Amino acid sequence: MKRSPRQRGLFTVEALPVPAAVPVRTLPAVTGASRSQRARLWLCLRLPRLPLAVFAQEGAGPRAVIDQQGRRSRVLVCDAAAGRHGVRPGLSANAALALLPDLQLLQRDPEGEQRLLEQLACLAMDFTPCVSLASPDALLLEIRGSLRLFGGIDPLCEQLMQRFRRQGYTISVAIAPTARAAGWLARTDHPEPVMSHAGLAGCLADLPLACLPWPASWRRALAEMGVTTLSACVRLPRDGLARRLGRNLLGELDEAYGRRPEVLEWYQPPQDFSSKLELVQESADTGQLLAALDVLLEQLARCLQSLQRMVRRVWVHCEHRDHPDTRLCIGLLQATADAGRLRELGAVQLAGLVLPATVVAVGLQASIGELLTPQGADLLTTGKPASEAPLAFIERLRGRLGLQAVHGLQMIAEHRPEYASRGTRRLTADPPEEINLVMAQRRPLWMRPMPLELRQSGGGPVFQGALELIRGPERLETGWWDGDDIRRDYYVALNPSGMRLWIYRDLRTTHWYLHGIFG
Repeated sequence: MKRSPRQRGLFTVEALPVPAAVPVRTLPAVTGASRSQRARLWLCLRLPRLPLAVFAQEGAGPRAVIDQQGRRSRVLVCDAAAGRHGVRPGLSANAALALLPDLQLLQRDPEGEQRLLEQLACLAMDFTPCVSLASPDALLLEIRGSLRLFGGIDPLCEQLMQRFRRQGYTISVAIAPTARAAGWLARTDHPEPVMSHAGLAGCLADLPLACLPWPASWRRALAEMGVTTLSACVRLPRDGLARRLGRNLLGELDEAYGRRPEVLEWYQPPQDFSSKLELVQESADTGQLLAALDVLLEQLARCLQSLQRMVRRVWVHCEHRDHPDTRLCIGLLQATADAGRLRELGAVQLAGLVLPATVVAVGLQASIGELLTPQGADLLTTGKPASEAPLAFIERLRGRLGLQAVHGLQMIAEHRPEYASRGTRRLTADPPEEINLVMAQRRPLWMRPMPLELRQSGGGPVFQGALELIRGPERLETGWWDGDDIRRDYYVALNPSGMRLWIYRDLRTTHWYLHGIFG
């Protein structure tokens, strides 16, 4: 009796899709996947030199990042200058130094790589809100919904690559209908995007197993069987492959070919921003500190843009080698997401900053606040919000003179003028009550700390000439409960030069006093 294809041998061979050139029956590439899974399109952005990008640039190199592998330290990645002298990944640290004695060896910083990858994820969220971290050196972006916004796949990729390369990063990009396939293709020279599941199997067929991020034990066992490409791996019996290498390998293959849904965690930017930039060389130069602050503020602006949030206050700290950090606060009267506005205030404060020692690193911290709201613009002038100019002026003034030197005035429900107002650091207030508006119109803003006794002539008060009483009296009799009671008649008076004064007559002594001057 002739066997059916399913009965040949001991194992079934139709569980995974294979290249069309292989004469084996295959299942559809999207069997078992949901409609939403089939509709997705993934872009993998890989940064092969991410471990090196963590460290500040220092000249033209040569530099290499080393990692502990077993008992030896081996080169993980190197720059172009080191590569020209024969240094390559996998070389031991001693062998690399033998080839290039001037090579600067840097110990790998996994925490720094994770922080940088998260910062780049915020940058990638300008192109799609669906970004996932593919540690240790890649980002996965779901871009199907962004194609119409950017005008197609080519303009989107061009803008994305320009944005990252402008920041100085070396990147490789691959596009596929599954996230795992995109990640694998990004590790090879495969510039053409794979837009549908129909062409996925053929593109993955020739991938060498050596380039896949699989454990070395998997690759070694497959190599001993003569399997060096993905298509050869797919043709192996599934049950036997699972017994020898585990079912995790089958799971990865099924996800790559779209036969099993992929579970990814979307990146969510933190609500508190914190970043630090180490300087190439210790410096106390304001220009260099401001340049470092520019980089940090740009990172903050990208984070705020991705979250559609604003900040009202940021803290800058300059790290010294042998002294406590120098800290300064950039405070805003109105929340913003504009890095230029923050930079302007930061430059004002840095110009007057006295440093105890040279700076080795600059850090930036901010608590992300309210939602980003569009501002109304003045149609006939600069296009900026009409209320921005006075606020910006006050912010610059506080930056130059200090927070304590510029304050607002808060009205208090008290009849005695000495206690009816007080200074406050808050310069923008809620709409005042009606009684406060009335009091502000009847009383001057400029009040003397202590009333000035006026001399009298002909029974009337004199201040740079005889005073004419034009409004009043306003009688105040209050304060008996706390021992600081007053009995006064207040008047608005005009002197010969036109000054409007606020004066009162003490009903106990009948003396006249100057208490304030109207603007």
